[in-house]
Amino acid sequence: MKTKTNAKLLALALALVMTVLALASCTLDDFLNFRSPFDEGETCTVVVANGDETKEYKADLGKVEVKEGVFSVLEWLKSEGKLDFEAQDSAYGKFLTSVGDAKPQAANEFVLVMTSVEKDFDTSTYFKSIDYKGTKIGTSGLGASSMTVEAGAIYYFTVDSY
Repeated sequence: MKTKTNAKLLALALALVMTVLALASCTLDDFLNFRSPFDEGETCTVVVANGDETKEYKADLGKVEVKEGVFSVLEWLKSEGKLDFEAQDSAYGKFLTSVGDAKPQAANEFVLVMTSVEKDFDTSTYFKSIDYKGTKIGTSGLGASSMTVEAGAIYYFTVDSY
């Protein structure tokens, strides 16, 4: 019985030593400085469509700290003074109430979120798709804070109604 207890204590001590060594190999600089999984210059495109007017915004993913999906891209564009948006928290993540000029005016209108990232496509009967400059864009089945961020992707925002 005592041998099992000693073995457990030894395993716990070994795990603790390994954790301390792993943390010691990280510098304070690693904790304080953001490192993107993307290279500087890798971009994605945010498109805001309002009626016949369409505006494009490029986000340098090497500078975006992706914590909340595409919402992080919108936050970065906002911090750079390029694009404004409004959102509110919900039980399902961030709910976009306006993006740039895409501002719902009626009670039955909402910000429609579309993407070129196929794994994020809506799989319901409500799926819509369009061709945007030769790329298939489809309605997202996820909210902006859960969507996949990829280099080269297009994220398309417009007003729709139900």
